[in-house]
Amino acid sequence: MITLIALLPIFALFFLMVIMEKPAYIAGPISLVITSIVAMKFWGMDSTWFYVSMIRGSFIALEIIMILVGTILMIAVLKKAGSFSIINRLIFRFSKDVRVHAIFLAWFGVAFIEGIAGFGTPSMIMAPLMVYLGFSPLAAIVATLIGDGVAVSFGALGVPMSIGIFQGVSAEQAVQLGENFVSNVSIVTAAFHLVLGIFLPLLIICMINFIHERSIKKALAAWKFAIVSGASFTIPYFLIAYLLGPEFPSIFGSVIGALIVIYIIRKKFLLPKEEWIFENIHNTTQLNKSNTYSFGHYFKAFFPYTCVIVLLIITRINIFGIGEIVRNFSISVQNLFGTNSNYIFYPFYSPGFFFFIASIGAFFLYRFTHRDAMDIIKTSSVKIFQTSVALISILIIVQIFIYSKHNIFGYLSIAENIASLLTATGPFWPLFSPILGLFGSFIAGSSTVSNLLFASIQVDAALAVGMTPILGLALQSVGSAVGNMVAIHNVVAASSVVHLSHAEGKVIKHNLLPALVYGLLAGSIGLVITYFF
Repeated sequence: MITLIALLPIFALFFLMVIMEKPAYIAGPISLVITSIVAMKFWGMDSTWFYVSMIRGSFIALEIIMILVGTILMIAVLKKAGSFSIINRLIFRFSKDVRVHAIFLAWFGVAFIEGIAGFGTPSMIMAPLMVYLGFSPLAAIVATLIGDGVAVSFGALGVPMSIGIFQGVSAEQAVQLGENFVSNVSIVTAAFHLVLGIFLPLLIICMINFIHERSIKKALAAWKFAIVSGASFTIPYFLIAYLLGPEFPSIFGSVIGALIVIYIIRKKFLLPKEEWIFENIHNTTQLNKSNTYSFGHYFKAFFPYTCVIVLLIITRINIFGIGEIVRNFSISVQNLFGTNSNYIFYPFYSPGFFFFIASIGAFFLYRFTHRDAMDIIKTSSVKIFQTSVALISILIIVQIFIYSKHNIFGYLSIAENIASLLTATGPFWPLFSPILGLFGSFIAGSSTVSNLLFASIQVDAALAVGMTPILGLALQSVGSAVGNMVAIHNVVAASSVVHLSHAEGKVIKHNLLPALVYGLLAGSIGLVITYFF
């Protein structure tokens, strides 16, 4: 009975957003009210920890809102400067085929940004670029979230592993797992993605084809190119995880893969005979052929993107110690409401700050007037309020799920109670192990948080059914990665950037089945390994 009550907030969110297709700024607050009633009345959650959850959820939401505002500002700057038409022209010179564009941006581009940044930035950066190439906003978000399903396991220089898996297990479990257990989990995780991730580029173009034309015929015509694109990323991705560890697979895998596929395109190898072209965009590009663009035009057009990527690389890889320097500036709150809960934020390390820097630099580079600047700021702020309401509500729900372990009845937290429902599957647990990771990312919007929440549970459950704990943690990692396809706050943030903020449920509806199938396929392999090898 108590588990059914624990599921009420999830049912509410799913029903309102996916079934009723209510916008997140309505579904979020309603679900928050339901979560609060469940936590306080039925869970007996300590009121102090309830207030801690409210504050922490709001703070974390503000971090994401900072990224969101910076992204929207940068997109508005690019639009005002006419940079997208120049970018489109360059991309069309490389290839006119929609399928090539989709795979490069939603597969290789997303993986590279995920590798250096994380925080939901890949979709926020790549989805608007896809929209200006002619993709519908729904198709752009669906594609970029699917494309992130492999890279997330080693996103933000391996944080889901180095922090999520490493700190998610107890000290006693860490001793049992051995000194190099994070590296071992990384290798097994990469092996799963090597086998399954190879098909994601094909899935990306199939989803785009279906959303645009209710058909997958044009996508299937490019199946050879899509599969090779998948392998071009996942093979070096696995090798780098095996040789170097969890920090660089997504970064180097995407760069190596993109270079391989560029070579294939230039040789016109494996490409479909007929190009798939969005006629309206192609016609616009043809009209622009009368314009002659110099290197300076292209430099200005790509400046904001280049600036953000360079700043992310410098700070994440800590070149010249700059990353460490900017992390010396922090905003922290210690012992919230007298508890042992702390919050710390590094404003100058946040991707949102880099978006602001890039936008301000572009203001001067493009020689905008004061009036231009005010128009851009006004345009950028239109959708922020509704999105902020949604993000704050959802992230408070996540914190309540975590901190509800502080209750008068001695219950597990709401999140752990829901997890116990899956772990009760007994000998079939390996099949459902990735689904627990997926669930964690669905509610928390983060592979790292999902791993922190459930890594310890995965180890205990694996030992109970005779599965190797390393395999259990790898299945958790795989599930938490593909869970980002439907992670609520990632969907909300990306939708806001491309002005699709009233249709978040449609994104989840499109991506839920692929995420579940990927997770269950990984679980099936885990089941076979556990009982037959």
